Amino acid sequence: MRKFLALLIVLPLFGMSKTPKILTRDIVYLKNGEEIMGSVVKITGDSLLILTGHGNIKLARGAVLSIESSKRRPGDMWEKVSDIKDTLLLRALKINVDSIFPSAGYVNIFVRKSFKLNNGNYEYTERKIIKILKERGKRAANRFFRYHHRYEKGEIVFARTVTKDGRVVSILDNAIEDASVFSNYPDYDDLHRIKFAIPEGEPGNILDYEIKITGKSSGKHPALRRILMGDNDPTYEEIVSISGPNLIIKTENAENLKADTSQSGEVVFTLRNHPGYIREPHIPPLHYILPAITVAERAGLDYYRAYLDTLLANFDAERLIDSLASRALTLEDTVFALYRFVAQSINRVPADGNSFSMFPKAPGKVIKNSMGSEVDKAFLLYAILKKDGLSPELILTTSKDLWNTYPDIQNISQFSGIIVKLDSVYLDPVNDRMPLGYVRPEYQGTRGVTLDGTSVEIPFIPYEREGETNFMNITLTNTGDLLVSDKYLYRGEDGVMVRSLKQYRKVELEKLLEQSVNWAPGTVLDSFSLSDLQDLRIPPRISLYYHIPEYAIVANDLILLKMPDLTEYTASDVGATERFNPLYFSRNYRRIKDIVINLPPGYMVRYIPEGFKGRVKFMSFNSLLFKDSGKVHYSDETIRFGGIYEKSLYPDYRKIVEGMARLRDNYIVLQRMKR
Repeated sequence: MRKFLALLIVLPLFGMSKTPKILTRDIVYLKNGEEIMGSVVKITGDSLLILTGHGNIKLARGAVLSIESSKRRPGDMWEKVSDIKDTLLLRALKINVDSIFPSAGYVNIFVRKSFKLNNGNYEYTERKIIKILKERGKRAANRFFRYHHRYEKGEIVFARTVTKDGRVVSILDNAIEDASVFSNYPDYDDLHRIKFAIPEGEPGNILDYEIKITGKSSGKHPALRRILMGDNDPTYEEIVSISGPNLIIKTENAENLKADTSQSGEVVFTLRNHPGYIREPHIPPLHYILPAITVAERAGLDYYRAYLDTLLANFDAERLIDSLASRALTLEDTVFALYRFVAQSINRVPADGNSFSMFPKAPGKVIKNSMGSEVDKAFLLYAILKKDGLSPELILTTSKDLWNTYPDIQNISQFSGIIVKLDSVYLDPVNDRMPLGYVRPEYQGTRGVTLDGTSVEIPFIPYEREGETNFMNITLTNTGDLLVSDKYLYRGEDGVMVRSLKQYRKVELEKLLEQSVNWAPGTVLDSFSLSDLQDLRIPPRISLYYHIPEYAIVANDLILLKMPDLTEYTASDVGATERFNPLYFSRNYRRIKDIVINLPPGYMVRYIPEGFKGRVKFMSFNSLLFKDSGKVHYSDETIRFGGIYEKSLYPDYRKIVEGMARLRDNYIVLQRMKR
């Protein structure tokens, strides 16, 4: 707790009638445990002079334990509510948001966001005044924002807390961290993240902070800002102002926004009494459900096209193509050889066009370094195909996890990635696990723009090329043991994830696979094999062989066998009876499961449960059980389509998921046959 000593001598260097001008903010820690906040203006051999908001304090150096310095920010010298001069903060202190939003963890009382463009210079500011109401609202005190340090400057203008007992506590520099996101990759060290912890973030306290990002628009970095309004918790009032010449403004989910334009051309959006959004399973990215604003400078793509043309003109790929395609017998083989080189021989830097740059590095440099960003790798493939005499298209697009793509905004800053199209095949060589012709789910179903400005749509991968197929053969013994042969084939995104297993050591892999088969207590993994992890044209496979002692219940002449390996059929995602947000699935998906249970000799089937089937607009499930000459067969198929679906479909979706979950609790009953 900070204390100011009444026993210290106050020396009026600047006169008692005037408030001293404090240039820095220091905390002087005394050996007796007390603290003084002010500005250390002079240190001599035996004394220390501190300039405070109330005058000057002279201390003996022997009484000082340590000094902690921080940058001075507006309002840092406020100590109590009566010192506050900011009108917006004073207004916030008078609003009883507790009664308006009684169930909230925190409430954004006032939010002010501003984007200004003037003579090529832009400034974005964001201020939030937040009241913490409950323990779960304490997370509001931990904040962060990102900026591109090559083009921009990011700073915390101020950050402080007004406590419920009337104190004002400002942030110190040791609660702020400005760090590079990609510091391990010096050539890609651009995106920075400033994290800060606002002090005393406790229930009943009010947080107040403002951040600012400034930059200069250029051909490589034309001005663009994405602004999301609203929050997880409620917002009492949020105002966004936009000003500047030659701007394009796009809005989404703006039904509750009030928009005004002043005579000077400033556009102001106002949102009041927004309840916040409810976190739910399969919730869409927030720009699909919250008011979203894109403001962009009209920049065009001419500079970008010229840049790429220069890279192509200076790229000599003849030797590379000859070496890669020397054994190719067909055009398809050639394309695959070139694709495989980029996907598997060029290590990926985990930076997309939004976090680093949409301007790729020279293809020759990427090959020499064997390393490139997602944009570098995509352009390298495009360049190689182009140099080989083919006619690829380069498609600029934005991850749907990030934002929408607006084809009529000719501004390179809105994009985050490149997809290469060759004839009807879309190529995304982002890493060494991506099969030929597969596109990451975040780019499936998005709109894109070709280099000539044409709008295109990147389709979803068909469900036949996604998901998994599982063939399980089980031998049941008369003691209730299961001997299991379990084989999987993975396609699409599932295959991409499974291919990552190639980096594991055998002992690590064995532990991981032991966990995957542990759907019943006592499972013992006997052996396993993995195949086709390197070949990007063949779906990878995993074969598992294991046994489960005493899985089934043996009772006199009966054996009760619980349906095996349906533990992933759970209703946890549909526990709520109602839905607040649309349903979202990033990709198409298909799962096929086929189980054959070989009965122990001398037993017959007394009872098998019925299958289940259900259908809703975006999903179908169909299962079947039947007996056949000493065997029980179970099969099912799940098909789900990617996209965003209205919440009114949730009840039907919930019925399907609950029906699937009930299957795993069913029993097959066997009876010993009489001799």
